[in-house]
Amino acid sequence: DVCSSDLACALAQIPGADANQLIAACLEDPDPEIQLAVTQFLRNRGIPNAMAMLIGQLNHPDERIRAAAQKALSDFHFERYVGTFDQMDEASRRSAGALILRIDPKAKTTLRQELMTPQRQHRMRASRIIRTLGLVDEFLNDLVDVLADPDKMVRREAIESLMHRSEEHTSEL
Repeated sequence: DVCSSDLACALAQIPGADANQLIAACLEDPDPEIQLAVTQFLRNRGIPNAMAMLIGQLNHPDERIRAAAQKALSDFHFERYVGTFDQMDEASRRSAGALILRIDPKAKTTLRQELMTPQRQHRMRASRIIRTLGLVDEFLNDLVDVLADPDKMVRREAIESLMHRSEEHTSEL
């Protein structure tokens, strides 16, 4: 076995392509302790495809490794996504949003807060995000509550989201 947890930690201190190759190989090691050790510093190494490797670790069966990958990718958070949402095309909104939901454990809570905030634009955008990310079923009660919003534009976005849900269920038949 090429790796040990101590070796993985020592590799973090060694520069160069050879060390980077060993670090990448450690992600495939059967020992979760080794995978955990290298996941924690993988991104800072400048290893080609490190982001893809970390995204792959978000699916790891070990919660500690998933959490380490989330922490390594923590600059990809819901607030950043919301800030760029209006500038993205629809495909980018969907793919970036799906990734954010996997990285940021507070994303759905923050989205629910956005839906209830006093700022009109935030409430409208929250409805669009819910629709874009296919979360209408999960936010169904919240969207129904928004139907009582005093602002007709906010209500309209909620209706659009609810109609989107209806269209999805109709197409499944």
